[in-house]
Amino acid sequence: MTVLNDSEAFYDKERLLPQHQTALALIQNVVENPQLDTYSWLDLCCGRGQIITHLESMIDERSRSKINYFAYDVKSDFASLTQRKAETLGLNNVRVEVGDIANFTAIYTNDFRADFITLTNTVHEINVHILSKLYIETILRLNESGCLFIYDMEHLPKLELGAITWSATEMQRIIITLINSLGVTDYAPKVSRVPHKSTFCWSIQLRREYFRKSREEILEKSEEASRSTQELINRLILEKYESCKGVLESLTKYGSDNKQEESELQSLLYDFWALSRALGVITC
Repeated sequence: MTVLNDSEAFYDKERLLPQHQTALALIQNVVENPQLDTYSWLDLCCGRGQIITHLESMIDERSRSKINYFAYDVKSDFASLTQRKAETLGLNNVRVEVGDIANFTAIYTNDFRADFITLTNTVHEINVHILSKLYIETILRLNESGCLFIYDMEHLPKLELGAITWSATEMQRIIITLINSLGVTDYAPKVSRVPHKSTFCWSIQLRREYFRKSREEILEKSEEASRSTQELINRLILEKYESCKGVLESLTKYGSDNKQEESELQSLLYDFWALSRALGVITC
C-alpha cells in the first residue's frame, strides 16, 4: 500500500476550500472558451469528491458539459461518493476507478492524455519512495498544453499516522531537480506558500508546454530523472529524521520548557514514526 489507511478525506458540502477554488478557476478559464469542444480532467486521489462539490456554482452548464471527468482513489467508498456526485453535474463523461496510486498507470495507460491533473491534499499520504516516479508519470499524461496542479499542507491540522509533510522550500528543491533532470533548464515554476488558519500550505502548477520537450525526450530521461529526484527526496527524509530525532532527544534529556513544546511533542512523535518507516529504521 502506497497511501495511508489512517487518512480520512475531508468533505463539507458547505465549504469551498481555497485549493479547490484555485483548481476550479483554472478549469473555468479554459472551458468557457466557445471554441473548445472537450476538456479532460484527471483527479488523482479524489477522496470524497470535495473538489467537485462547488463545480456547479463556479462553472456554467454549457461549460460543464465539455468536461470528461476521470477520478481515481484507493478507497472504494470514497470513489463511490465521488462518482454519485459527479453524475449529477451534467458532465460530458464520468469515469471513476479504484486502486493504489502506484498502479494508476495501469488504468490511465501511456496513450491517456489529460488537459488538467489534480493532486490535492495528498502528497503527505503517498509513500515517499514512489513520489518522483509519480510526478513523472503524471507529467507524461498531460497533453501538450496540459497543467498539473499539486497542493498540500506543511503541517496537518489532524495528525495522520505515517504521514510525511513537506515544506514549500523542500518541494521547490524536489520540483526543480525533477525538471532539470528531464533536460529542462529554462523553466522554473514557483512553489507558492500561503498561510491558512492552522498551517501554511503550498501549491504548484506545472505547465506541460513550458517544458518544450517532446514526450519521447521526456521518456528518454525519465528513469534518470526519477533516480536523481528520488536521491534528493531520500536525503531530505534523512535530514528531517535527524532534526526530529534531535528535538526529541533534547526533550527527553531536558524536558519541555513551555506548553507549546508539550503540544508539539505528539506531532514530533508522529513525524519520528513516519520518517523512521521511510528510512527503514523501524521494522514493521
